[in-house]
Amino acid sequence: MEKIIFCDFDGTITKNDTVDEFLDKFATQEWVKIESLWQNGEIGSDECLKRQIDCVKDVTIEEIYDFLDGVEIDNSFVNFCDFIKHKGIDLIVLSDGFDLFIDYIFKKLKLNLRFFSNSLVYKQGKLYLDFPYKESTCLVSSGMCKCKIVEQYSNKKFIYYIGNGRSDFCPVRLADFIFSKGELSKFSFEKGYNFYNFNSFSEIRDFIYEHLLNGCFV
Repeated sequence: MEKIIFCDFDGTITKNDTVDEFLDKFATQEWVKIESLWQNGEIGSDECLKRQIDCVKDVTIEEIYDFLDGVEIDNSFVNFCDFIKHKGIDLIVLSDGFDLFIDYIFKKLKLNLRFFSNSLVYKQGKLYLDFPYKESTCLVSSGMCKCKIVEQYSNKKFIYYIGNGRSDFCPVRLADFIFSKGELSKFSFEKGYNFYNFNSFSEIRDFIYEHLLNGCFV
């Protein structure tokens, strides 16, 4: 069976949550209260992000790019991408974050990766947010319904899922095996899912290599 990897972006590929760091730097502190509402399940991530972006009053595109230049990536991620490409394993990045951030960072790393995310546009001094992959049937009112995309492959390929947080809770139920850290590891343990707690992509690379070598997936 062919294999495919779905991977979260913020806090998984990046060392910290890029959206949170951006808001902490450029938004009023009201964003923290809004975040708590989402964490408590009182609003969906779409409503949360809309309201948080409205808290960003004055920022230039140059300041955004300077911020993104300082975002730290898992040191072994690029090597991991080279490895899975060599092994013929597809990688699709799923993010409830922003395409403006992801596209800039991937181009900087010279990575040509397929990704799905919310859309953030800077125009005439203002940020505009859109949700091209939002689904009205999404169980958690997410801005970007990761489940909808993963579902397309659920009966066709062996699915690895890599993630760290709340936006991954729903799609991991569709995965055959999970690489997790942070909140996702706790969630996967409580649900009894088949998972491996990782710290870096080098561990995932070694794990997959070992099991491919032995002729099995997990």
